[in-house]
Amino acid sequence: MQLILTPWKNRLLERTRAARSSILLISPFIKTNIVNGLLSVISTQEVIVKTVTRCKVGDFACGASDIDAAFGLSPFSSGTTLARDIRFDNRLHAKIFVFDEEVAYIGSSNLTFSGLERNYEAVVEVSDRASLKAILDEAARYWDGSRPATLDLFKQARAELYRLVRTTRILPAQDEHFYQSPSTAVSAVSDPASDTAQIVEAEAGKTVDLEINQLQRLTGQIEPASTDKTTFQAETFVVRANNVATDFLEILKNRFDLQVHKGHRHYVASVLHMGAIQTIAGARESTEGTHFADIVSPSESEALQMTGKALFELALMCIAINAGIMRRYGPSATAELIGAVRDRDLLRVLWDQNFLGSLVLGPGDVTGGRAAFSSASECLFAAIAETEGLPVSLEIIEQFWNPLDIFGTDVVSVLAYKDLKTELQEVLQQNGGRLTYSDYKNSGSAHEPDWSCRLAIGRIVDVEGRGDTKSLAEKMAASRALTILSRSPTWARIIETRRTKMIARMRERGPWLLKPKVHLEAELEERIRNAYRTHLNWEMNSELGFVALVDRDTASHRKYYFDFTAIEALGARAIIFALTQAALRRKVTNIGVIVRVCLQLAPEHLLVNELRIAASLPPATNGKLLKDLTQAVVGALFVQNGPAMFITAMEAITDKLLDAAITSGGGVTAKPRDIAVRLAVGRSHFDPTIQYSQLLQEVAQEYGQALPTYAFTQSGPVHAAEFRCAVKWQTFQAIGIGPKKIAARSRASHALLGKIAEAHDNGQISDPKKPAKQPNGHA
Repeated sequence: MQLILTPWKNRLLERTRAARSSILLISPFIKTNIVNGLLSVISTQEVIVKTVTRCKVGDFACGASDIDAAFGLSPFSSGTTLARDIRFDNRLHAKIFVFDEEVAYIGSSNLTFSGLERNYEAVVEVSDRASLKAILDEAARYWDGSRPATLDLFKQARAELYRLVRTTRILPAQDEHFYQSPSTAVSAVSDPASDTAQIVEAEAGKTVDLEINQLQRLTGQIEPASTDKTTFQAETFVVRANNVATDFLEILKNRFDLQVHKGHRHYVASVLHMGAIQTIAGARESTEGTHFADIVSPSESEALQMTGKALFELALMCIAINAGIMRRYGPSATAELIGAVRDRDLLRVLWDQNFLGSLVLGPGDVTGGRAAFSSASECLFAAIAETEGLPVSLEIIEQFWNPLDIFGTDVVSVLAYKDLKTELQEVLQQNGGRLTYSDYKNSGSAHEPDWSCRLAIGRIVDVEGRGDTKSLAEKMAASRALTILSRSPTWARIIETRRTKMIARMRERGPWLLKPKVHLEAELEERIRNAYRTHLNWEMNSELGFVALVDRDTASHRKYYFDFTAIEALGARAIIFALTQAALRRKVTNIGVIVRVCLQLAPEHLLVNELRIAASLPPATNGKLLKDLTQAVVGALFVQNGPAMFITAMEAITDKLLDAAITSGGGVTAKPRDIAVRLAVGRSHFDPTIQYSQLLQEVAQEYGQALPTYAFTQSGPVHAAEFRCAVKWQTFQAIGIGPKKIAARSRASHALLGKIAEAHDNGQISDPKKPAKQPNGHA
């Protein structure tokens, strides 16, 4: 008998991997990420997995347990060929895990990340025959006394779950062990033992009434009145969009307690895909009988997406800080967390987990890809910030869109945030391996692409990856390749050794503090406070204001134990959100270009060098350093004032930056030639902070031509590879060289933008001509 304390997830996985005949899992709460992990490590198809858990809709609705996890452990799931069975007992509170009837674990841990890793739990491992027999007898009584699962039971529970989350305010469970139903309404429907026929019949009646009410309230008619085929189809589409939008607003009101009437247009934009917005606008212009609540324009929808994206990344940064990831592992780990959320399509996963329903796509679209759900989530975040304010929006994202509920905060998970494609490449380079990507194919459409590619590592790995972009297809292939390599003891040891070294390096450099204790002389403190007050009209804590101005080189030279790294990472997201939200409110078009210009002008308007001089620090002359210092100053403002006062304190600065950006030619009348000249020719030196490949793509789109094509070659030794990128667009070609593909592509794009701008100045190419607008509202 042995006492085990959390975290013990890895131990449970090892025991699961070693199972040869049977596994019995008794746990009231189970989560999908843990269940999938257990099923994935079972090494033989001879293992029979039996589960006893609860099937209370209230548990599923608040997030304490997952209905998908229960279904995955049932014989009705097609996800695996393992023999599985599951039973339900809604009075269950025991936690018992038995493997091969030889080892048992009994204690307080549920099959959730919190129960295995985060909470303070205690479990006893039992293997002596006398104690094990008593546990096996008790486990058998649990199994025999529970209710067998049926497919109808799952269907009924899922239907009741979707009804519940649309009508009841439900918060995530704060403590899984002492969870109580959020309301009497939940308790009344939480037991699936009630008569299925009565529930289905009652729900059918409610659904019909709800649909009729929606149609009458939003369209004034139950079905389209036109007899013209084209008009009838447009009206039918608008009616369906009205239904989805109204249902979505009801969910937001009941589940998240949002004041949807304040930001109706922006909330509705969350579920309208760009094609749907254009179709509805065209139908509204061409018909008189059909109408839709006022919708946003395509440019406003784009602005909402950019604002929501910036807000979500700021929220992820705050989540990483609150969870201690920033302090322990630094900004690189938080950046990898943000990248992992994008790469692994978590926005779509979390959209589904919050029961937000379907999207309204354009005519001809059958399903929304990852891009559609990401855009929808980002629009929703922006709408929440507009109506409820920044603090509430950050709180809602942390409660309902928290990726740590899936990833966890342990060291292995943090290291797993690293781009899998990059990790695979580094592992192979350090050990003499070489990989190749080939057979790129797009089996989808231009609007909904479906890319695939093959990845080969010698003769040991040959896998395929799929995704909405070439890059995502490569990452998915790299993920599968790493999984295959990890099955080899040799490669598994190499990967684990590399990660262990990364942990050691992280700990040597940390901790990363947002508010390090700094001793300053009284005169210097007063000088720093006065500088912030005079130049920016901010009341800034002198120690925090000083830390924001100390770059890494200065800290090393003066032997300071701190630098601005952590604050700068936070400020980088905060300033982008402040700018995008201000541009959204001012209805600025071409918002992407405007924000980029604002970021270039920010060091000048925030008077960073004046602040450095006041702090007895030398002025910065490097463009990238000035940008980093600017972001650190903004991060210090966010830390001191908090989200509630941050936007107010930044308002004057953001207004000045937007005015300057629009005046400089980056606003409504901006043309590709302006972009190319300003960012390529005007800044003749290469700036690694600028996304030149994105700018080049925008130029191509403005001209209505095919997108640029890139070709890569690799040379040099494995440990010091050199990549060469050749980019071509129309008759223009350029070469870029760098230590990684992304660096070579950026340099090649920078060079090509310069050639395009030069050709424009010489009259070899003219300004792009916009196509004439058609009567139906489509370009």
